Amino acid sequence: MKRLCIIMPTRNHADYIRYYIACVGEALEKYDVDLIIGDSSDDGETFSAVTESGNPNIIYKFYSDDVCRDGEQKVYLMFSELRGRYEYLWLCGDGYVPSLGEIYPLLSELMDREYAVISMMAPDRPRFPDRFKSREYLDAAEFFRDLYWHLTYWGACFFKNTVAGYFVENSCEIGGRKSSFVVLSAIFRYIAENGCRAYNCVGNVYSENIYKDKSTWRRKDCLLEIWARSWCDTIEALPAIYDREKRYVMRSNDENLGFFRFARLLNWKYEGDLSLKSVRQNREYITRATGRPLILFYLAAIFPRALLKIPKMLYLRIRRRKSVAVQSRLSRGTVCK
Repeated sequence: MKRLCIIMPTRNHADYIRYYIACVGEALEKYDVDLIIGDSSDDGETFSAVTESGNPNIIYKFYSDDVCRDGEQKVYLMFSELRGRYEYLWLCGDGYVPSLGEIYPLLSELMDREYAVISMMAPDRPRFPDRFKSREYLDAAEFFRDLYWHLTYWGACFFKNTVAGYFVENSCEIGGRKSSFVVLSAIFRYIAENGCRAYNCVGNVYSENIYKDKSTWRRKDCLLEIWARSWCDTIEALPAIYDREKRYVMRSNDENLGFFRFARLLNWKYEGDLSLKSVRQNREYITRATGRPLILFYLAAIFPRALLKIPKMLYLRIRRRKSVAVQSRLSRGTVCK
């Protein structure tokens, strides 16, 4: 059984994948870590990016939309296929690149200690970095209170294959594979039933993929449904061991990330991900997920989209310039060095 593999679901992000491979390819071979790319692209560009690399530790798998219609279902299929083949699985999105070459010796040491879940946190991720240090967690409720918010994005932790197996065996019971937080729910249900042995590693553990523009959603105007309604319902459904912390954790995403800050709400409005209808439908959940005044959500929802166009265009122009610079470094083979 191999030690570690990185599982990366992706779709129509060939540029992301080329950058990712350029950054981690050498470390994958050096430490014999496999990168499993689960692709659902409309074209063959991602497959070409993988084959062009010639890296024996990068494995490409294609999943059609007929087989998996969302990211969680793809993860379910990938976990089902890979369980038992690796000691640890690291579920990563393609928008963040692990600093594998720098941190693998530490990861190996943590895996030797047989932690069930290992959280990876960049020091600049939380709004209040002094609150978080590298440390061990043996209390499930404390781990839940401190880090549930952090583990929402794919890349924030890796875990034993037994956790992945628990997810596969219990996915329907814990909300079905269509739930936006089903993997996260499985992690915390697992440690509630089997005891908490976890570690939070704070350091230079990953960097943002320079091609990352924004999260890609299959449908518009769903963010409040996900990050207010589904967020609160998933937390509420967790085992009773977490009951004392649930109210705090529901607001921890906004507390630690400023998730519902007004500037972000305006960006959701510009992208078509926030409407007056969605605010009205989810207002009860919004008040549970944040202490911010509900009026801010209504103001953002009715804000004229045309007035947001200029600042958005300036932001995208800066991003494009960075991408051009990175593309030049890719052609010279100096990216991520």
